[in-house]
Amino acid sequence: MPSDPLPQRISVTEMYEQLAVLIGSEHVSTHSADLAYAATDWTPLSVKRGLAGEKLLTPAIVAFPPDEQGVSSVLRWAGQAGVTVQIVGAASST
Repeated sequence: MPSDPLPQRISVTEMYEQLAVLIGSEHVSTHSADLAYAATDWTPLSVKRGLAGEKLLTPAIVAFPPDEQGVSSVLRWAGQAGVTVQIVGAASST
């Protein structure tokens, strides 16, 4: 049985537009401060890597779903679009 082809890459603009329809543009960001926040956490491993000068992977876009339905919609969309999702909560290990 042939496997499904890999999804085509989606541009940041397309991601923004599609997410804005799902959860509202006020819950989607490409601002550098939001991207940096999403790339950083305070787990011991991340702190160690940061102190060692390792470059953190920065997301292309950040979604802040307003509720459980928004989270579900974003995750469903990401699965269909072939977009990797990294969940960020309070960005701490405590």
